[in-house]
Amino acid sequence: MTRADLARLLECFEQIEQHARAARELLFAALRRVDQPLPRTREMIVAVLQAVDARGQSRAGIIAAIRRGYGVQLPPNTATVTLHRMQRAGVIRCNGRKWSLVTARVSAPE
Repeated sequence: MTRADLARLLECFEQIEQHARAARELLFAALRRVDQPLPRTREMIVAVLQAVDARGQSRAGIIAAIRRGYGVQLPPNTATVTLHRMQRAGVIRCNGRKWSLVTARVSAPE
């Protein structure tokens, strides 16, 4: 491959990246317009923790799962405050840096 070939390839990758970024923004905009109301933060956390094994999930893992599952970027501070409130309410527990449901059948508090 020549230097010119590599330069053209780089340009193609840059175009792909721009298109992917634009498509991602369109997708997130569409997710925000979906007719269904977004569940409350604690309901999303319970759903995430119900989907993981008994070892639990880290705060970062919970945030990532909410983003994948709901298309929402949950701020870390919001996640921390909500997790601690849920822990005080007896819904979840923390073991080190892993959060898990107190029982497998607990639903989100009202």
